[in-house]
Amino acid sequence: MRSITLAARYVWRKRGRTLSLLLILLVVATTTLTGLAVRDAASNAQRIIRQTLGGVFTLEQNEDDPANWTMQDIEGMGSKQVFAGKPITAGLCRTVMEQVDGIRGCDATTEQVLVPETADGAMLALIDDAAGTDAAMEQAFRADDFGNTVTVIGGTDTRFDANFAKGYLRLAEGDPVIDPDAVPDGDAARGAASEDGNGGDSADGDGVVGDVMIGRRLAELNGLRIGDTIVLRRATVHANMSGTTVERTRTPVRIVGLFDDTAKSSVLTSNWSMSNAMFTTMDVVDHARQGTAEEGFEKISFYVDDPARTADIVRQVQGLDALAGGDYAVSQDTSDADAVSGPLENLDGLVIALVVIALVAGTVILCLVLASRVKERMHESGVLLSLGFSRWSILGQYLVEALMVAVVAFALSIPVGALIGQAVGDRLLDLSDAGGAPVSDPGGDIVSKDGMAVVGGDGMSPVFLPNADMADLHVAIDGWTVAWLFGLGLALVVVSVGLAGIVLMRRRPKDILASMA
Repeated sequence: MRSITLAARYVWRKRGRTLSLLLILLVVATTTLTGLAVRDAASNAQRIIRQTLGGVFTLEQNEDDPANWTMQDIEGMGSKQVFAGKPITAGLCRTVMEQVDGIRGCDATTEQVLVPETADGAMLALIDDAAGTDAAMEQAFRADDFGNTVTVIGGTDTRFDANFAKGYLRLAEGDPVIDPDAVPDGDAARGAASEDGNGGDSADGDGVVGDVMIGRRLAELNGLRIGDTIVLRRATVHANMSGTTVERTRTPVRIVGLFDDTAKSSVLTSNWSMSNAMFTTMDVVDHARQGTAEEGFEKISFYVDDPARTADIVRQVQGLDALAGGDYAVSQDTSDADAVSGPLENLDGLVIALVVIALVAGTVILCLVLASRVKERMHESGVLLSLGFSRWSILGQYLVEALMVAVVAFALSIPVGALIGQAVGDRLLDLSDAGGAPVSDPGGDIVSKDGMAVVGGDGMSPVFLPNADMADLHVAIDGWTVAWLFGLGLALVVVSVGLAGIVLMRRRPKDILASMA
């Protein structure tokens, strides 16, 4: 108790020295606290990114197996190598979901280019968002209605379409497009679709074959709203090559949802950009291009509950009997998550180095300052020794003095750290940003039975850039961060006082008293 009283008196009496020590500890504490808060924010951002982008794997047809390819005569085109492997069906999606735990959803997709029209037969105006990468080809396409084709994705559940699940697109208005006969929870969806008169393969009373979701900007450009009907059909050149007529491919669909894009995409021509894309079901695509359902989906995307278990779930799926025979390839693609979280991972190492440097530098500076003061107070220590105080009690007084100042400095660092934490985090993230690369779904075209490429490669499918906003830091100082600060800070003070007190502890009381005389 006497040590605490003496310490309090000394701190108040030597206000100049107290203030200098307070400033030193405040700088060390603020640096440490900011570093801990930024690292915690980076960890949270990485977790969100892995949850959004990392917990996904795909099932595709095995194009690397030569047995899955064959030569076939294509009318008007001669012989051509076509893919003849086992098709991917919606039933395969259900089978995997039922036999493997930990999967929260899936979406089987196929992709085509079709011409969108109004119910009166007028082609829709398309958005030119400068997404095209080949101006010459874009100009050539405008010679006929092929230049008015858009990317049409036929799937089973847009809630788990890769573009929506990874945050590149978001549902802005209306409902998602769900095939009631394909998704695992199809019973509930089938009931809702039947009430609308729009379930199954057949068209409803208005001739509508199925549902479609389009971009909100595209809808506004053409004066369309949810509930309106548009028509999807094949381009004239595609219809002629397939031996059919454009009229036979006309497929009325009803708009049930509108989406917004949240990331920039690029593609071969702007008409195929994601701003003009449409999402529908396999029934609609097959109605517009007969034979698509027989060929099956191009791939299935599966999303897991826990991204950390993705690799283990992939191994379980690869071992299923339904996938035996080498007809399918299962892979985990982490390129999107790696591209976005790369700077955050670099930031983690940078922040750890910053905190370590702050703590080490703080310890060295405190040791030098406190050791100097211990020497200056050697006469005072001798007086206390003559009054019966032990060296340990004197060292304890020095420790109490430092801890009193440290507690105040640590408390002041909380509002200071909260004030500068976000700015420091953003600056460190800029320094650690290794840059992003375009994210795509690579792969060559698969030629279908009518000689047309049905799987979009890099040119046909929109290529998204990683959404940098997902890597934004939201720095906040919580209770755990403050607890870490006080724990590390108090340990630093104790070590510094102990090292500085060696000067006192190595001298015998008799020597100190003799030097006073």
